[in-house]
Amino acid sequence: IFNNTYGISHAKLKGPVEIKYNNIRNNDVGILLIPSNQNDSFSHQQFVVSYNNFLNNREYNYKLAERHGYSIILENNWWGSMQDDIINSTIYDERTDNSRGSVNYKPFFKAPFKKAAVREKGAI
Repeated sequence: IFNNTYGISHAKLKGPVEIKYNNIRNNDVGILLIPSNQNDSFSHQQFVVSYNNFLNNREYNYKLAERHGYSIILENNWWGSMQDDIINSTIYDERTDNSRGSVNYKPFFKAPFKKAAVREKGAI
């Protein structure tokens, strides 16, 4: 997923969402989450972003949109670095704007996830 304004943009979580096994690179923003607090029953079990490689997204790898107050768990991804300060600078959450929720990205991969973007034969 590359060379877009938003690699992935999603809103209104109405059931399980899984974003897995992608190379998300060279976008303005890798992933933009826009639920805007309209989901009273938001659950971390409904939202999984794991086993992805984030690299060279120009503004942010991950961004929580306006009025997004939920905390998000984004474990087991490669963020293009092993240094917390560099990873934090690529995530737009409460550390950037205290009206946003927080992103917990730990534990994270220490190198790119090699099976990202690998599809089984016949898979779409």
